[in-house]
Amino acid sequence: MISATEPNRHRFYFCLAQGFSLFSYSCTVDILRAASLIQSDVVFETRVVSNAGDIIVAGNGTKVLPDIQVDEMRAPGTFVVIAGTGANRQDLTAEKSAVRKAWAFGLEIWGVSSGVIPLAQSGLLQGRVIAAHWDDAPFLRTHFPKIQISDNIYETGPKLSTCAGGAAAADLALSRVRQLLGPEAARGVLTLLNIEGHREGRTGQRGYAAQLFPSENAHVATAVQLMKRSIRRRVTIADIAATLGLSQKHMERLFRSEFGVTPKTVYERLRLEDARREVLVGRLPISQIAHEYEFTSSIFASKYRAQFGVNPLHDRQLSSMIR
Repeated sequence: MISATEPNRHRFYFCLAQGFSLFSYSCTVDILRAASLIQSDVVFETRVVSNAGDIIVAGNGTKVLPDIQVDEMRAPGTFVVIAGTGANRQDLTAEKSAVRKAWAFGLEIWGVSSGVIPLAQSGLLQGRVIAAHWDDAPFLRTHFPKIQISDNIYETGPKLSTCAGGAAAADLALSRVRQLLGPEAARGVLTLLNIEGHREGRTGQRGYAAQLFPSENAHVATAVQLMKRSIRRRVTIADIAATLGLSQKHMERLFRSEFGVTPKTVYERLRLEDARREVLVGRLPISQIAHEYEFTSSIFASKYRAQFGVNPLHDRQLSSMIR
């Protein structure tokens, strides 16, 4: 059993579903380990928990042996659930049970990668805004319509946080390091691990644009894919329609039927979503980004504000505050 709480000891309990994402797990654990190395008077204690004590096999075949039983967890601490591809087709009864126990124990809950699925199945996400991997978003929207899914890499709350997984798990863990130890320690972790920067939660997922306008109509789905392939060098809607063997008016009717907006609006939203990632990365001047996406600076700022509720410079400043 884990020893009693110490003033500078922070416990993280990892509940790993069979087939879990080892990358998401490693990103989280290594950020916490590095923080302990940077600040020697602080310990981030990590344990893998299990109901049955069985070996857990990651999606890439790596085997992990649990450290403790679920009933051995103690508050305060953070309970991190990580799953992998195909979690929506798994029997996650054990994980749901562990989630409910962790919640009853008073632990903070994190859902990472497809680990948000057992959280949703446990009823903890009802009415919340969550981050989920873009590949899990259609399943979650269909089966849990009362959950609002953002396109962000992570969403944090006082007792429950969610993360899209992959490298975003490192960003979520680093946000906790910064909260507990301050920005200097967070920068030290970045330096130690040779990570270029810390992305804030409101950064959009790279794969999410494809999920903004999902369609089972073959013509519409193909048109959206053609738009994505020409995200920086704009093509005309007439050319896209011609490629599909449609008239422009027919394609507009299809888009209005599917999304309630014109193809031009869909194309512009996709392009602005992609441009926003460049804005938040912060490498290029805003004017250069506007030029690369074939906008004038003033039009880019106006359309950016209309879509995201903030101008690009302010958006970048908010992002840089936590780097």
